[in-house]
Amino acid sequence: MGLFKEISCAHCGNKAGMLSRLKLKDGNYLCWDCQKIIPDSIRDSWAALNGAENYQGLLDYKKKSDSEYKPQFNGTFSYGEIEIDENHGLFRIEYDDTLIYSFANVVDFDFGFVAETVKEGIFKDKVKGKSIGYIVLSNPFASYSGTIKNREKTKGNLNFLKTKVVYDHPDGLLAFEEKFIVLYCMFNRTDNSFSSQYAGGQQRTELDKALSLFMVDDITELTIEKLNNIRRRLMKSFHPDNGPGEIDEKYAKKINQAYDLLFEAL
Repeated sequence: MGLFKEISCAHCGNKAGMLSRLKLKDGNYLCWDCQKIIPDSIRDSWAALNGAENYQGLLDYKKKSDSEYKPQFNGTFSYGEIEIDENHGLFRIEYDDTLIYSFANVVDFDFGFVAETVKEGIFKDKVKGKSIGYIVLSNPFASYSGTIKNREKTKGNLNFLKTKVVYDHPDGLLAFEEKFIVLYCMFNRTDNSFSSQYAGGQQRTELDKALSLFMVDDITELTIEKLNNIRRRLMKSFHPDNGPGEIDEKYAKKINQAYDLLFEAL
């Protein structure tokens, strides 16, 4: 009987259907109508990191996106699914542009290339694959993870045994990554970011980086219980089973390393 118990939406109170509801980190649910404002690209991570009490904050961000960011957004550079407005420090995921995101709210990011096929050439081997990436946001508190561009090409070299190929990132991905870093440094807050690291300034300590990844300003704000809760939410969002493999594993390792460092500092 409990399996078919009627569940109400934590925001509007309407029935949250079994096949369309979204479960949040606090065990509450959103109905289909309420969750529709969350873009597909961040829906799972937002739900894993936020509870019902955070939904109003998401609505407030959407209002700002609709009233402030969207009217001024003027794309000047795009790569695959991501379009950037260099003049205003904004970007959107083109196939899912419900929200416009600000570089001021980017906490961390990483981009990579996954080779899928290799064809031998005369001087260089031809490599085809996909560009993938992570973008971690503080507002809305969520992360984007996915394929930025399919059917991307680059050049590489197979080893003698033809068991491994060494390749560079595609030129398009390199140009996009460089643009993203520059805008991140220009528009991101320096009090809680990695901007100084990318801009060539004083290197942030590993503890500072761990605090930023866990989205905490100061170690004194943490307790063992809070640290464990944040780690669980992050791992649920970044777990290798949830995304495109290589980068997911890298982020899971980064989260564990940051956790160990913060645990020791408490």
